Amino acid sequence: MKPVFNRSQTELSGNWIIFLLTLFIALPALSGNYLQQHYSKKEYRIPMRDGIKLFTSVYSPKEMNEKLPILLLRTPYSVGPYGEDKFYQRTATMRHLLEEGYIIALQDVRGRFMSEGRYVNMRPYISDKKTKTD
Repeated sequence: MKPVFNRSQTELSGNWIIFLLTLFIALPALSGNYLQQHYSKKEYRIPMRDGIKLFTSVYSPKEMNEKLPILLLRTPYSVGPYGEDKFYQRTATMRHLLEEGYIIALQDVRGRFMSEGRYVNMRPYISDKKTKTD
């Protein structure tokens, strides 16, 4: 009985595996470079009604000629690396948004990493959240 594939097919599939591995390894790095080349980063501590400050990294396109949409991503898993000279590397999933020029704001939720306060995984529903000072 003859084998289903010959040597050239196995070499070809081996080359495809190497290509795909290279792509998956290089893609996050390429995205990070895009962010660093085309965006500037600012870090803020945004005060909430109760005085707690939430850490937020804002990435804005270097070329801003018009009003742009803002995308806010809040996470309990860290928006690091921290420091205005260090850029977020996990941008492969938002590459098309970066290329369209969105302003990206990444925020550590209350009580996690650089944000102040106490972390509560699931906050209870409160129908009237406003205080008398709002």
